[in-house]
Amino acid sequence: MKRIRWVSCLTLILLFLAACGNQETKKSYEPGKYPTEIPETTKISDEATRKNLASFDQLSGLMRFSQTSALLESLKPNDVLVSEPSELAPFGYLRKVKTIRKEGSEVVLETSQAALTEAVKTGSLNAEFVKLEPAALQNLEPSESLKIVDKSGRVLNQTNANLQIGDGLFYEFGIDKTVCPTNDCNTMSVGLKGALRFNAGYKIGIDIGFFSIDRFEAKMGIDQSINAGIVGKVSGNVQLGEPKIYELKRIPFALRVFNIGPLPVVVQPFLVINMRLDGKANVSFSWGVQQTLAYELGTLYDGDKWHDISQEGFNFSPNLSPDVKGNAKLKVLTEVEPYIKFYDSAGPYFGLAGGVSIDAAHPRTPSWILGAVIQCRVGVRADFKILGNLDYSAQVCSKEFEISRQANRPPIISQVPQGTNQVVAIKGVGLFLNGNSASFPSGSFQIKADDPEDGEDLSFSASSDKDGVFSQDGDLFKLAPKTLGIHAITVKVTDTAGLSTSSSFLINVTAGKPTVDAKVPTTTVIAGTQVSVSYSGQNGDSLELFPPALSCNQLSWSVSSPDEILSQSSSTTQTKCLASFRFNTPGARLLELTGTDNWGQKTSKSFAVSIQDAGPIVITYLKAKCNGIEVAEGGDCQFGQKVYASARATGPEGASLSYTWLLENNKATAPAIDLQEDITVPIGDATTSVSLPRKIGVVEINPNLCILTPDSQDFYNTLTLIVADSVNPPFSQSFHFSCSVPPK
Repeated sequence: MKRIRWVSCLTLILLFLAACGNQETKKSYEPGKYPTEIPETTKISDEATRKNLASFDQLSGLMRFSQTSALLESLKPNDVLVSEPSELAPFGYLRKVKTIRKEGSEVVLETSQAALTEAVKTGSLNAEFVKLEPAALQNLEPSESLKIVDKSGRVLNQTNANLQIGDGLFYEFGIDKTVCPTNDCNTMSVGLKGALRFNAGYKIGIDIGFFSIDRFEAKMGIDQSINAGIVGKVSGNVQLGEPKIYELKRIPFALRVFNIGPLPVVVQPFLVINMRLDGKANVSFSWGVQQTLAYELGTLYDGDKWHDISQEGFNFSPNLSPDVKGNAKLKVLTEVEPYIKFYDSAGPYFGLAGGVSIDAAHPRTPSWILGAVIQCRVGVRADFKILGNLDYSAQVCSKEFEISRQANRPPIISQVPQGTNQVVAIKGVGLFLNGNSASFPSGSFQIKADDPEDGEDLSFSASSDKDGVFSQDGDLFKLAPKTLGIHAITVKVTDTAGLSTSSSFLINVTAGKPTVDAKVPTTTVIAGTQVSVSYSGQNGDSLELFPPALSCNQLSWSVSSPDEILSQSSSTTQTKCLASFRFNTPGARLLELTGTDNWGQKTSKSFAVSIQDAGPIVITYLKAKCNGIEVAEGGDCQFGQKVYASARATGPEGASLSYTWLLENNKATAPAIDLQEDITVPIGDATTSVSLPRKIGVVEINPNLCILTPDSQDFYNTLTLIVADSVNPPFSQSFHFSCSVPPK
């Protein structure tokens, strides 16, 4: 944690005096200006009367005496009966008699609380500053949290009554208190741990002139040192609404009896230690402060108005830098509340509270402000009118000082992947900053980071030591690895003020070898024919259900001479590829297909192909018709008849046949006529397994070629069919018929 800035005591004192300086100018009063005069209506209980008291109910005012006494016999209604402490009236009493009656031997009084001004006509009470020593403690129950100590810190107990401390009472109070601002203690708890040391004394001055208080002065000296650390945990948003006060300890001290002339005035000091919690929070926090408060709190009434006669001094030193995340506006104070009772009824009271405040917001700059708090108050309670109509309360100081504020701090990366993380290369690496892991793509990692001032308003970057900077795609930062093996990934988060934090983790990029496949002919291939083969490849990532395909340029074929690769795909985008081969000699063949993935890994696969010799070309028939009547070889067609020719041919399996028709006569004067253009249907063979249609090609010899020669003699025509394929030499067959002139 960073060192907290210290605020000098002088600065704080000046600030405090500015805050508390708006008080009236202190005045000097001369005490004891009235002689003591007790009216006849005031009766002071003697020993016999105190001894005869059988019961006393302070609330109802009923007093019962076992038998009468001279004093009781002299009582009249409206008289004031006063007594110092006794066994059945441990705090004494100051009572105004309402009725008197006897019940057998008993004397029963109905009384009400009387005021000092009803018991004293004139007179003064000046109790000097009285030290509260350990021997003065009463009814101190054993407690692990309360220790009586001397100034050196040596622990005392009640048997050390002969020890004179000299500077008042010192004690240490170990506080470990859990408070529940609501009914749900799990909502918020605040623990206050530390030590409280103080010495205290008091002073009382009263001047009564003609049944009226002309001067009332009360002082309490408190020297308090607090060394407190406060820790808290809050779930949810706690709104306290109003300050919560938790009483930690109530300590009574021994009774004191002072006198106004013969009138006993019974006084008992009490000390209450409270913890006060004020504010709201949704935060986890821990902070502390050391305070030294030396105060003489006092108030004075001069018969006309009240005056503040307090004196003060203090110092603050923070002893623990806050560790805060969340939102809070809290004050936690330890309050010492001394008060004085007259005859066990209300009197002057004082309050000195010291503590700390925290103003935290997340995110915000600064994320927290630490303060020290002082609150002082004085007053007089006149609930039972012992002090007549005096009723006063005043806050004589209330100030919160800023001790320190948090400077901008760099972000905190709270989560990166641990160990060496396996990454499938084809999937790549994905990083999310403070994302919802349920929506992450597979193979992505979550990075968690937070900034005390900016929260999650952070910029983010990441890089690999082998493959460079991640690219950003919305909330996802991506890297497509080009290198297999161990990568050191460094992530960096930066707040709006430019402060940054980096962290690294390891990934192991792996990839399986690619796979290849092809559809080669499973039947025998005719030597010399062209064969087409489709093929493809996949990246070999075994963790991928459907690995991405290789592009055609990542696949290649190899063959052995004299076979030929006529063509193969080289596209960088297509993944369905096609190659063309020609096998020029018969026999068994192995084709080899090789795939290379993005990381240079290769896989080869061989495919077997069987090659056989090409078969011969066979013309199974060749026919001619004249006027629709078939003509035998060498037959006669008459002049003017139409001649039709048809044929069927077979070739090697898988071979593609081509056809040529020729027609010539036996007269040298007429050239051979190429009839190829007249063939509209290819000639095929039913025995051919591929490509040839099962139809008979028909050629119409048109115009009529049966014409008379110049000498009017008959002649022969020769019709020739030439069939060729890609393997065999051309094969031909002829058909002869005559052309005659019918008799005239």
